[in-house]
Amino acid sequence: MSQTKEGQTELPTPNYLKAATFHNKAGVEVKLLVYFDSGATDEHDMVNGSSVKVERTIDKGTWTAVDPIKRVELTGPEGKNCEFDVKVSGVAVLSYTIALKLVCEAE
Repeated sequence: MSQTKEGQTELPTPNYLKAATFHNKAGVEVKLLVYFDSGATDEHDMVNGSSVKVERTIDKGTWTAVDPIKRVELTGPEGKNCEFDVKVSGVAVLSYTIALKLVCEAE
């Protein structure tokens, strides 16, 4: 935390991926595995041409918190993989296209 000239405390800007939509345009079925900050995972078998939106919240009783997406893994035919750790600035909601050679691109 830092302080302004007026002595007020500034909170740091949060940096996390709140939600992501994945579009399978690979021409084959792929397995999507998404890891969240809490340690939870979501797994999806995605047929060619399908899309899935992934996001999670944590029930805190009287309120809910976002469970940020931390890592994404894709597995295609013959075990070909694409995996990456999520790095964003600010609070992000992104769309990813899964292409023929399991190339992952953020839009």
